[in-house]
Amino acid sequence: MASSIRDSPINNFEGSETSETPNVNSLSWRKRSQSATTPKALKVSGSPNDSTLLSPSVQKLSTVSGRLYGFHNTVETEISQRRVEEEQRLQLIRDAVTHLDKVLQVETKRRQESFKTLQLMFEHQLSSIQSRLTEEIRETSEELSTRIEQIGHKIEDVERQVHEEREVRQAESEDSVEAAVKQVAAVQQALEAEKVARLEREAAILKRVSDDNYRLQEKIESERVGREGIVSTIRDEIESLDRQRQRFAERQQSTLLEEIAEMKERLDMEISGRESSEAQICQTIDEVVAGLQSGIHLMSK
Repeated sequence: MASSIRDSPINNFEGSETSETPNVNSLSWRKRSQSATTPKALKVSGSPNDSTLLSPSVQKLSTVSGRLYGFHNTVETEISQRRVEEEQRLQLIRDAVTHLDKVLQVETKRRQESFKTLQLMFEHQLSSIQSRLTEEIRETSEELSTRIEQIGHKIEDVERQVHEEREVRQAESEDSVEAAVKQVAAVQQALEAEKVARLEREAAILKRVSDDNYRLQEKIESERVGREGIVSTIRDEIESLDRQRQRFAERQQSTLLEEIAEMKERLDMEISGRESSEAQICQTIDEVVAGLQSGIHLMSK
């Protein structure tokens, strides 16, 4: 913009000023004409006999030549004063343009430094958000891993308890069967002595054994249902934890994207505001230069 101001028609005004200066040949011709029309020249050129006849004309010519000479001096003085004033105005305009150029350079440098500072601040905030999000994800992952390990330990404890319970139930079943066999042997020995009593006892023993087996099967079935319920509860808890982890990760990601979008929007608003202010400054400078040019053009007329 400084180069365009320097190349503007303000500096071309010097050429117009030099074009208005009077020609040297015309000034010398005027001086010769004035010197030729002075009373002294007329007296010298005329004869002594014609002095009485030409004295009114000579006086008029002398008066006119004096007025012309005074007018010429006045014009020369005004031209020299106008030239000095125009040079002073041009110097003031050059100083103003130089000052505006320096101010524009300083403002451009300041805005570049401000933009760099804003960019560094944005990068710092982005890195801090990223590190914070990474730390939160790491802590959440560690917490979930710890809870999963605890659930795994619980599952192992349940499996161990089920295995122990199965062994106990199997031992009890074997003991019951062994006791039943002993009782059957005793009944068989008693039946040899008493057939009717043996039949009744055998029926009672068989009924009791069947009841025991039925109760044992019911207990085993109830234990199996309980174990399946515990395993299903643990599985549901694992799935719930997995869903919570996914929702947390999605929520954190959406929060990060919203913060980044908001920062980008602020940065775009700041850049547009700065561009509009720079455009206003340039428009103001152009208006000032146009006003100066129009004023100089009017003064030159």
